[in-house]
Amino acid sequence: MTEDAEERAEALLAACDLSGVNTIVDVGGGQGKLLAAVLAAVPGVRGILADRPEVVAVAEEVLRTAEVADRCAIVGGDFFASVPSGGDAYVLAQIIHDWPEEEALEILRTCHQAMTPGARLWLIEQVIESDEASVDLALFDLNMLVFFGGQERTAEEYQELLEAAGFGEIRIFPTDTDWSVVEGVHP
Repeated sequence: MTEDAEERAEALLAACDLSGVNTIVDVGGGQGKLLAAVLAAVPGVRGILADRPEVVAVAEEVLRTAEVADRCAIVGGDFFASVPSGGDAYVLAQIIHDWPEEEALEILRTCHQAMTPGARLWLIEQVIESDEASVDLALFDLNMLVFFGGQERTAEEYQELLEAAGFGEIRIFPTDTDWSVVEGVHP
């Protein structure tokens, strides 16, 4: 997850308008590399890094090295139970594809509960085409199922998940990377 974090940050920055965003919450953000890259690129934004306590234990060094530690809070927790409130935007980078429908929906609902009206949710995921039948993608999808019980999803499947969790204004932004950004807005 950490090795492609900067590339996923580039995808997010290219696809999404961060004007009006004061605080980004990176849910399941690991060691903070994606959030550090975003904060470094957008100096006026603050961040909250949320992940399991044993994972974020090493995040301080990553944030300090990127010279953004003074603009980022670190919160240990469990995204099935709660996520930090107060964000204008919430990022889940390659999180939802790890989980089957029920757990994915539970994570999205937890985020929705923490968000205020107008806040945006950004999922950075590989969005597959409905008719895509490549062998590589089929193997990757099979690996997700076998190892995590998760799956790669189509745009329609992401839209259904976000709607079921209470989000509206759902859009998908393809990027020049392997990832797309799926955006949902808290109504």
